[in-house]
Amino acid sequence: MSHKESELNIKQPNKKKGIAAKAAEEFKLTDEPAIAINLGDCHDKYGERLRTAITDNKKPHLDENTQKNEILLEKVRFASILANKSPNPIIGINPDTSIAYVNTALEKLTGYSSDELIGLKIPHPWWIESNLKETRQNFEKTLEIGDCKVEKLFKKKNGELFWVEVSSTVIKEKEQLQYVLFNWVDITEWKRDKEALRDTTYELKESVKELDCLYKVSLLKDVPDKTLNEFLQVVVFLIPPAGQHPERTCAKITFEGNEFKTDNFENSPNKLTADLRVAGRSVGTVEVYYLGHESENNKGTFLEEKRALVDTIAREMGKYITLIRADERIKVTHERLITEQITLTKKNVALKEIISQIENEKKQSAFFIQSNINKIIMPILRKLRDKAGPDEKHYILLLLNSLEEISSPFINELELKYSELFPREIQICNMIKNGMTTKEIASNLEISIETIRSQRKSIRRKLGIANNKIPLTTFLRQS
Repeated sequence: MSHKESELNIKQPNKKKGIAAKAAEEFKLTDEPAIAINLGDCHDKYGERLRTAITDNKKPHLDENTQKNEILLEKVRFASILANKSPNPIIGINPDTSIAYVNTALEKLTGYSSDELIGLKIPHPWWIESNLKETRQNFEKTLEIGDCKVEKLFKKKNGELFWVEVSSTVIKEKEQLQYVLFNWVDITEWKRDKEALRDTTYELKESVKELDCLYKVSLLKDVPDKTLNEFLQVVVFLIPPAGQHPERTCAKITFEGNEFKTDNFENSPNKLTADLRVAGRSVGTVEVYYLGHESENNKGTFLEEKRALVDTIAREMGKYITLIRADERIKVTHERLITEQITLTKKNVALKEIISQIENEKKQSAFFIQSNINKIIMPILRKLRDKAGPDEKHYILLLLNSLEEISSPFINELELKYSELFPREIQICNMIKNGMTTKEIASNLEISIETIRSQRKSIRRKLGIANNKIPLTTFLRQS
């Protein structure tokens, strides 16, 4: 080995030949043994010195073949530096599936060193046992069809799982497979973010369905003239669309012995149940059934949000039923009050008629009593007064005055209302009101008919009806 080879830390290839060693052999330009470069040991200062010597042609002792060899070595070294410095893991595979090359990024990502990996055939150590068959098929397909890109889940040396996007490139020479290069892109974080986004999107969609269900239930409360049974039947059909799998969801509401079901209702062991309570008392249940198998749903038979939804629906229905019952009681009470009011009104009308009839009867009785007193008793007492002695006359006058006060409250009212009337005119008014004719009044008072007629005119004038055709008897009775 020359001094220059020793300085560049170049060594003869061993049984495990890397890509660089094989490339040097395939492109050797002299009869000297092929050289391999330990890609991790080449230092930039020596590479720069070599590049300067070759470009500036400042080493005349190197013949043409040696220069070509060194140029080739420089190219191989440069390529190896690019591969080693690549942030993405790179792996080279031989046609027999053995690992020919791994870069530093792959070592860091997997935790395996190149010494542990070089020469290993499939299954490679990062393959997951549960996916060995699928991974082997993908690997063989890559060898068969050539370039491709696929996402794979692998396992690190410490057991941690990670996702990579694997891009493969097939290298052939004269239609013969030489190597397959795999370039990995670590997409673990992207996968996690994507999974988180998918979960968030899923949860948002489920939340939208739940809110839509609750919103429609709330709208039903404002629908007029809807019976409680109609309300419960509509609600039971609103529940399945809010489920994780609407096509496999059915529901049933039981209320005071009545059942309300969806058309696809079937009993299933997978169900959610919530009590329907009114005024603190259980009056029924809300039941939601999942008709599929639990294993078909990777998020469980029911999400916690669905349990909360069923509880909320049951609670809101309980509140609504309470309001409906309160409204029904109010309506019944209102109708009863209306009926009682109508009955009371009728009774009031009848009572008024009875009172009016009684008043009329009282007036008629009073009128008859006054008439009889004035027509029968008073004339007799007046005659007795005229013929009685002094002692008897005094008592007769007391009796006359008392009878007039009892039988004629009209006289007092007339005196208060028409103060211009004289006592004789008030007396005549009382007689006219009681139906006595002018002749009867004149005879009773022992005065002439003409005097009575004259006083009647005076009375009409003082009462303000002198020019009115209303009969004096009618006016006095109305007053």
